[in-house]
Amino acid sequence: MKQHRLLFFALGGLYLPGLLLSAQSYGRLLVSELMADPTPAVGLPGQEYLELYNRSGRPIDLKDWYLEVNGRKSMLPDTLLVPDEFLLVEGLRLPNAGAEIGIWDQQGRLVYGTAYTALAEGPEWKQGGGWAMEWPDPDRICYEEGLWHWSQDVSGGTPGRENSWREAIPDLAAPVFLYASWLGPNDLALQYSEAIRYGFSSGQCLIQPGHLLAYHLSSSIPLGDRLILGFASEGLEAGEAWLTIPGVGDCAGNQAAALRVPIGRPATPGPGDALLSEIMFWPLDHAPEFIELYNPGPGILDLDDLLIDVVKEGEELLHPLSLSSGSRLWPPGGYLLLCPSIASLCRAYDLPRSGSLVELPGWLALSDSGGWILLSDRAGNLVDKAPFGPGMYPDILAENRGVSLERISFERSAGYGDNWHAASSTSGYATPGMPNSQAVGGNAADNWIEGEPQVFSPDNDGYRDVLVLSFSEEVRTCLLSARLFDEQGWPCRTLANNELAGSASRLFWDGKDDEGRLCPEGLYVLLVRAWDPVKGSMRTKRMAIGLVYP
Repeated sequence: MKQHRLLFFALGGLYLPGLLLSAQSYGRLLVSELMADPTPAVGLPGQEYLELYNRSGRPIDLKDWYLEVNGRKSMLPDTLLVPDEFLLVEGLRLPNAGAEIGIWDQQGRLVYGTAYTALAEGPEWKQGGGWAMEWPDPDRICYEEGLWHWSQDVSGGTPGRENSWREAIPDLAAPVFLYASWLGPNDLALQYSEAIRYGFSSGQCLIQPGHLLAYHLSSSIPLGDRLILGFASEGLEAGEAWLTIPGVGDCAGNQAAALRVPIGRPATPGPGDALLSEIMFWPLDHAPEFIELYNPGPGILDLDDLLIDVVKEGEELLHPLSLSSGSRLWPPGGYLLLCPSIASLCRAYDLPRSGSLVELPGWLALSDSGGWILLSDRAGNLVDKAPFGPGMYPDILAENRGVSLERISFERSAGYGDNWHAASSTSGYATPGMPNSQAVGGNAADNWIEGEPQVFSPDNDGYRDVLVLSFSEEVRTCLLSARLFDEQGWPCRTLANNELAGSASRLFWDGKDDEGRLCPEGLYVLLVRAWDPVKGSMRTKRMAIGLVYP
């Protein structure tokens, strides 16, 4: 085991050099642990701290280095930090709700950036204070949400020691585009799921119509997870517009595909412009409540223009929450999932990270006894409203817990209780981010995938030897997942795992399992999902496949 030295330092003055970024210097020093809420103390002194770790393999002279917590800059000590040595920094103001943290060297280069939020994961008794958060993998140098963990040490933390939560978490996925935001009349930001790297110029970022090229391009400081573009005021008009940009990479070298993003000027929401679509008010253990919204179009909306509230029957808006603290564009045809914890929602329903997921601080709990959900604009004008409660479930259900209420028709008011129904059992009793299982007319988009032949025999006789899956043009830019399950529900073959459909995508099944063995004769269920990362919507299709041997 490596031996670690520990230095203590209490922060003092301020230092404000210019901002530069160097990929060669990035990640030499990182934040490996933090204590934002030290009381009630568990076994450590009741003090806030940051633990810095030298992972570079070389001594680091910290003279004229500084760190920043939510814009407050403070000098680091004039000391030499040897490899694998910790520096414990005290005297900080670490907000319990979360902060962005950056470290800069003496030349003003960003050396490291990270962030934390009040963890909604883990035991509630750890959320009450006295427990540190640990970064599990010192080789994961680029911040990505959801990687901080509560310390497992009995004292509440491991300051100056190797973390109790130590795990290699290799970055194997490319950055995911989440959403676009207007920062001003002519400045646009693209939010990604992690820190990005790019090698293209502003002149390769184009808005159509108008053939408007960006004149400025940068990434956000200190996290580097936002791409910021500046455009000339001429040409940025109201109406539908699209931004085309090359693909970005991440710290691990994973490369994302090029993007075409709807970024028109948002419309002011009116009645029916944003619709309540699905409500989970009584979830299973370890799954969160959620509210699903749908943008029927034709215009782009901005979440900053929308408020939501949960009230009792007959009440008006009381304590509405804004869906966003700043601009966040919502394209037509897209779903939104409002929840208290994105990580919990993704884990409970096996959802990929996307821009449709919105974590609301100060989540308004949905009472098991029911109530009303009100959606309004900033002025309090009603956009949509819907009831929820145990009386809206059919009597045939033996258990209502873990079953969502789905809106049957978007053409009919959500205020009518008979326009809602329990999600189907075949959908898993919930369809977050997907077309509702109980929507009238079924899923009109079922023709996006075709499978032929649905009964085949892999005997190499030249006739119906292989199952061929073909996809329509509308899902070419989607990420595809396709798995086959036997009659007992056991997975036997993965045909695609979050793979880009592409311009001529087809998938094939030759009757073999993941080990290369021919599967037994019988019926199989094919589950295919197509995730649109721009709209934040998911299509799902289940097909019965017959495998026979003459």
